[in-house]
Amino acid sequence: MNSNKTKPKAIFITNYRYVSTKTKNGGVKLCTQDFIKAIETKYSLEFVEVDFTSVFFKKLKFKLGIDVYDYYDVEKYSKVLEDLITKKGIKKVFINHTSAMEFAKLCKQITTSCSTVLLSHGNESGDYMHEIVNSKRNTSISSLYKLGKQLVLEAKYRKQFIDKVVVVSEIEKYLEYWLHSKEVVYVPRIFESDFLDWKPIEGRVGFLADFTHLPNLYGIETLCEELNTRSLPSNLKLVLVGLGDNRIDNVVSKYPFIDRLGYLDELEMKTELSSWMLYLNIVLYYSKGVSTKLAKGMNLGLPIVTTVQGNRGYLLKDLEHVTAENVKEFADILLKISSDKGKACEIRNVVLENVKHNNSYSKYSESL
Repeated sequence: MNSNKTKPKAIFITNYRYVSTKTKNGGVKLCTQDFIKAIETKYSLEFVEVDFTSVFFKKLKFKLGIDVYDYYDVEKYSKVLEDLITKKGIKKVFINHTSAMEFAKLCKQITTSCSTVLLSHGNESGDYMHEIVNSKRNTSISSLYKLGKQLVLEAKYRKQFIDKVVVVSEIEKYLEYWLHSKEVVYVPRIFESDFLDWKPIEGRVGFLADFTHLPNLYGIETLCEELNTRSLPSNLKLVLVGLGDNRIDNVVSKYPFIDRLGYLDELEMKTELSSWMLYLNIVLYYSKGVSTKLAKGMNLGLPIVTTVQGNRGYLLKDLEHVTAENVKEFADILLKISSDKGKACEIRNVVLENVKHNNSYSKYSESL
């Protein structure tokens, strides 16, 4: 591998929250770190950290729910970008997250010879559509206006100002071409092993998630409804770990087989997860980005049960038998293995092999 001295330079524009050590981890921050690791195998990066708008009118639009990709005051950063592009001669610009795509226009205004690469964390307009469908309070004229304008701007910027889009799941490649993207590159997630001393308790399975996030809430609620129609083993305990609100409280109150632990710090979380026979990744519809939860469980070396939708963004091998196409299949797999340590061990061994053989971004960075 080339040293940093011989690598070409590139600009990396990102909201400071996604690279700061002082902000909480989340899906966008984790994927940002993955993007940086992949890009830095090929480029030496100059970071331009930006912040959300301070303009009252833009902030008001956000509060009213009619904001559409005007989250930044891009003109504030024109001088620093012009210096990097024209004076330092850096012609490759990575723009982190679709919400920041306005910077592609600014860069092209500085010089049309620069190459702009949008790092997409997922299908933003598709995710907003899910919000509208799943929330009665969002079925207003303003929400429909916002969805329509999102689609138009996504296509306009890709056609006029963005040279390449990097996506985190295979399925989004096709959506990007529908949005007029000129070139699309898929960079799968890689694994970073942090294997636990696995000491499973028969019947104890769990889901680690943010239960304020609609796909997670919908997944666990739908799974519990399905399990409630089955004859369950007396030792089955479905453990929920992660932040939540009254919506997950309502789900927990309905089902005696749930044990909700809430938020746990890293040490508490690892101790708890090491007791799980199965690490569940119950994702039942496509949402933006990837399921970072899946990598968490696999990095820890836990046997998994997942879904086709939950596997997006990963290159997995020999895990088809624990990948469900619907909630009924998911429940079948869970109940079949939850008290069978032998089968769980077999799954764990396959998980360990996947983690060990897909742990480097170097082979995916050439196309960046």
